[in-house]
Amino acid sequence: MKILNRFTGMLIMTVDTLSGADLSGADLRRADLSGADLSGADLSGAYLSGADLRHADLSGVNLRHAYLRHADLRHADLSGADLRWTTGNNREILTIQSGTYLIVICGDEMFIGCESHTIGEWMSFSDSNIHRMDDGALTWWKTWKPIIKSIIDTRGEVKS
Repeated sequence: MKILNRFTGMLIMTVDTLSGADLSGADLRRADLSGADLSGADLSGAYLSGADLRHADLSGVNLRHAYLRHADLRHADLSGADLRWTTGNNREILTIQSGTYLIVICGDEMFIGCESHTIGEWMSFSDSNIHRMDDGALTWWKTWKPIIKSIIDTRGEVKS
């Protein structure tokens, strides 16, 4: 597989597969990774702004702290990807800064701080469930739940 710069066409690297590769902290902005098998790769802290990841297999990928703004993730498989503290592209991955906790929404999965659950699970948690997650979590949740729900409803992604 050849990894080319998306705009200049220059060769960045040639590899057989990127599955399981350690690309943590890599600068892959504008890289053409469309259709690449990146399953299980470590892309934590990677800079992927403007990267073409259409149809890429990103299942199980570590994207903690990755920067995905302007990345093209259409039809990418993000199942099981670790998206905590990821800066999303505001289409497939939405990041919301709330002050206390970073919120990342991808499909029907929502990460709040270090907790990951489906949107339906988050919306149905009792006050005692939320209270057990962290000190002050319930007060935060009572303020932010309607805001988060409104954002999700606007995007049409509420999953029950």
